[in-house]
Amino acid sequence: MVRGGGASAVTLRVVAVLCCMAVLLAGCRAFHHRGHGVRGVPSPHKAREVGRPAPWPVLRKVAGVDPYLAQRRRVERLLRDDQLIGFKAGLTGPGAPARFALAEPVFGVLPGRSRIRAVAEGHFLVPAQRYRRAMIEIELALILGHDVKRPFSSVAEFRAAVSSVAPAVEVPDLGFESSDFSGHDLIASNIALRHFFIGTPHTLRDVDIDGLRAVLRRDGRELTVGFGSAAMHSQWRAGMWLANRALAAGWPLRRGQLLLTGSLGQLVPATPGGFYTADFGTLGVLRFELRDQRQKPARLRQGRGLHGVRRPERRAGGVRGRP
Repeated sequence: MVRGGGASAVTLRVVAVLCCMAVLLAGCRAFHHRGHGVRGVPSPHKAREVGRPAPWPVLRKVAGVDPYLAQRRRVERLLRDDQLIGFKAGLTGPGAPARFALAEPVFGVLPGRSRIRAVAEGHFLVPAQRYRRAMIEIELALILGHDVKRPFSSVAEFRAAVSSVAPAVEVPDLGFESSDFSGHDLIASNIALRHFFIGTPHTLRDVDIDGLRAVLRRDGRELTVGFGSAAMHSQWRAGMWLANRALAAGWPLRRGQLLLTGSLGQLVPATPGGFYTADFGTLGVLRFELRDQRQKPARLRQGRGLHGVRRPERRAGGVRGRP
């Protein structure tokens, strides 16, 4: 009896310990799923809940990594169920490559999913929840008029291959694991590409793209002014460099593809909730907002249309001013 009673007591103690451990594990899991990791850092589960992407990795600490090879692997994964719609140039401004210890500008690839379509004529919505550190660049998009099989040997030859030009805005994401990222990190991330959009294409006889002036505003306040000649001192030179660089890397150049030649002005931080306009003069105006897609556009919340025009009010008998 004494032995049996001792065994029962030991069994009860073991059961009690196991119960306590189960309670502690349940509490840890609940704490983790509420979005808390070690020392208050949001967990991956929380990041997925709100739709935020993982930060771009910093690769410079890994010896022997080819950044363009890392970029290609990333892009090829995206293109498994998507199409290639063009290419983009980066660091095309004066002295920009040297600031990242690079000898030349950089280039990236445009998958179809990166292009945002207009919700109304000239108006675009950028999904804020898909960014960690959103920025804004005003650019131009040169559109190829035919397939290209070999590198261009002159600017004149390249100009003959371009059918039209369109105003463009890119919203890259500089959300890297470290704020001290390098030029190689930028290349590997596909130049921090998230989204871009373009306006109505224009024939080349409509505008001098090197002399073009563009202005970016937020809620009417000027943020930056850019010029077509800012990209490698000439849109044509920047476009030819980008096309030849893509061909040299083994990418195909097809009719209708876009060539984003680089920022015309300064890189500007994007603030959710504001109403932005990018005025490209004769090429038109692009209007856009950076917001969570689950919210209504700011103009609509204020009872205005997408272009700031007040909508007619409805009464029981119909629209005001009508019987």
